[in-house]
Amino acid sequence: MRHQKKWRKLGRTTAHYKMLGRHLLQGLFRTERIITTEEKAKEFRSLAERLIHHAKESNLTNYRYVLKHLQDNTLVKKLIQEIAPRFKDRPGGYTRVIKLGGSRWSGEKKAGRLAGWRLGDGGSRVIWELVVRPAPAKEKAKKKKGKEVKGK
Repeated sequence: MRHQKKWRKLGRTTAHYKMLGRHLLQGLFRTERIITTEEKAKEFRSLAERLIHHAKESNLTNYRYVLKHLQDNTLVKKLIQEIAPRFKDRPGGYTRVIKLGGSRWSGEKKAGRLAGWRLGDGGSRVIWELVVRPAPAKEKAKKKKGKEVKGK
């Protein structure tokens, strides 16, 4: 029985588990949306929320805490300067896990290339993303170009 076991093993050694978590978090904060399995997203969601919570209050202790887990200076700076300010008024719930429905064999059109189940082991796939996302950069670029043309 698994009494008082606080984390899923995910079929990996401890070192591999830690590295998997680090790479998932780096991918999440770099692109702000990743596709992974449901078990991995649910397991590392609490750590991602903790890192964002620490990054909201920018001081040396929190910087070192986030750096210890992400081990990437540029990504830590992005998290503290760009991502965390978006959540300043939010008390929690910084990420969401969206299940991808259907499978590639079910015939559903919406499943498409993002099939809900992995072909090898049948693991369910999800989209793991930050709740508050920045405004699209394309619209800002179009507005800037439009203003320059009007001014000339």
